[in-house]
Amino acid sequence: MTRTTQNSIKWTCNEIRDLLVSKNKAYGDSAISPDNIFSKLDNAQAICARIDDKLSRIKNNGLDDATEDTLDDLIGYLILLKIARTRGSNSQTVTVCNCTHGMHEQSCECYDAPSEVKVSVFGKMLSRA
Repeated sequence: MTRTTQNSIKWTCNEIRDLLVSKNKAYGDSAISPDNIFSKLDNAQAICARIDDKLSRIKNNGLDDATEDTLDDLIGYLILLKIARTRGSNSQTVTVCNCTHGMHEQSCECYDAPSEVKVSVFGKMLSRA
């Protein structure tokens, strides 16, 4: 790795850090300690929903200068997810299934569905297909 690449990594990480700190000042700890006024998802599940939104936007619109902030937001949400997981209060395994239940715990009755339809978000397996 060249010194230029190392400096780019440091610069980019600092930009994301500054973005996260700025948004934390503006919104408070709503990502890590949500008020749950409307949604009853725990912090990690809520962050995953935001990550899904960002990935959908990238899938639908692509990445270019106009959508670069979406990539920054996605990186920020991944960092927040890591923080939520590290704090451990809401570190349950959540399974994504293509049934009508959407995101849910492994204890759901459809957990025994064919393995190719499931991906574990927090568990060890990323895909059983």
